[in-house]
Amino acid sequence: MKDSKEKDKEKQEKSKQQKQKNIKVKKSNIYDLAPYINKKVSIIFAGGRKIKGILKSYDTLENMILDDVEEIFPNDKIRELGLAFIKGSSLESFIPGEYEEIPELYKEMITNDFK
Repeated sequence: MKDSKEKDKEKQEKSKQQKQKNIKVKKSNIYDLAPYINKKVSIIFAGGRKIKGILKSYDTLENMILDDVEEIFPNDKIRELGLAFIKGSSLESFIPGEYEEIPELYKEMITNDFK
């Protein structure tokens, strides 16, 4: 028969194993966006729409709040949107600073290199 000390050790080991199973991993961002808070950023959505604004806040799912948001249309027209909530799952690209189109010369060079 097991004495009480052995039983206590077994209970402690079982409780340690249960605690290890119940440990929750803290979710963290894929990218650290903290350096870009209160700075101008540009975003391209999965559908191709482009916006730029000032990053005010973000969360672990890469959802963002931008202020002074402007939508940029293909014909270079701009529509002011103001404050906007951006859903992280709809993002294609996050660009620190101003968005700039790649000049046509470089587009041709890039496409020719991959043919």
